[in-house]
Amino acid sequence: MAELQTGDVTIGYDGRPLAPFPNLGRAVAETPAGDAAILGVVRGGRTLKLTAVVPRGAEGAVSSAFDHPSPKDDAKP
Repeated sequence: MAELQTGDVTIGYDGRPLAPFPNLGRAVAETPAGDAAILGVVRGGRTLKLTAVVPRGAEGAVSSAFDHPSPKDDAKP
């Protein structure tokens, strides 16, 4: 089980590099609940590989947050 800490920088998910942050949410949402994935993390200058398990009920929850802008995103300045 992954033990992420404050300050960790996630650089990969299940063998794929992460460029912009939203890719992590989409990658997690595409992973079936209960499946494990390897997180590439930089912590204190060292690169680590942590195992994470996607919790039940998480499918689609993360991607929907990125796919549907909040009302304030549509507000005009």
